[in-house]
Amino acid sequence: MLLECERALAAEAAAALLLIDPAEVGEQEIHDTLAELINMVGGNLKSLLPQPNDLGLPQVGGVPGEGYPVRVGLMSQDQPLWVSLRGAGA
Repeated sequence: MLLECERALAAEAAAALLLIDPAEVGEQEIHDTLAELINMVGGNLKSLLPQPNDLGLPQVGGVPGEGYPVRVGLMSQDQPLWVSLRGAGA
């Protein structure tokens, strides 16, 4: 699973999740927040998919479009947020 968004949205999410001022958000906080968001989205999605299924560990970073045939666009605070999925063996 790949989660894509602009840095500004990632920083806002990190500030909200960690209850800190947005000015205090650094790269590590963004990385940790995106990993946690992937865990939350993936866990919820996993429960909706036919069983058996497997969910790998979250990975922050990746190349959009490479090996991710399913891409869903969402909006948060007027900013795009993309969730991309790939199947087994992809």
